[in-house]
Amino acid sequence: MAALILLLGFIFFLIPIGISIFMIVSLWKVFQKAGREGWEAIIPIYNMVVLLEITGLPMWYIALFFVPFANIYATVKIYLELAYRFKQTTGFGIGLLFLYPIFLGILAFNKEITYDSPQPFAESFCKNCGGKVKSDDKFCTNCGEVVERLKDICLSCGNKIKKDAKFCTHCGAKL
Repeated sequence: MAALILLLGFIFFLIPIGISIFMIVSLWKVFQKAGREGWEAIIPIYNMVVLLEITGLPMWYIALFFVPFANIYATVKIYLELAYRFKQTTGFGIGLLFLYPIFLGILAFNKEITYDSPQPFAESFCKNCGGKVKSDDKFCTNCGEVVERLKDICLSCGNKIKKDAKFCTHCGAKL
């Protein structure tokens, strides 16, 4: 009887460790799919900063984790945005929320699921007057100055593009 109790105790000790290792490997792979370094997934707090960058959410969301009930909102929003960035549905985001190890594993190991970068360059600023200009503006609406574009960034999706490319390899937009 003592041997059975010892065996059950050992099994119940190994299961959480196995799930933890699986989650670490899965998050590592998700970070790599998003173009980040895998090791960034294992550094506490920093991995949340990187996750906010991957999802395109502002950094002040970190402060929400220290506010009761606001931390629930932040967690839901991050998981939904993570699902959207990997071209998944709201239902998948809810799956991430309630069955995190399973849905994170799906994101990590399904080769058909790809990352869609947030659009950080949808709005920029005029170098002449500092006014806001949209990604499709050719002239500043405040001063009329010609808006200079970053030549190695796709204006549709924000991903880096090759120097002489005519179409973005990430979203297919004409350059």
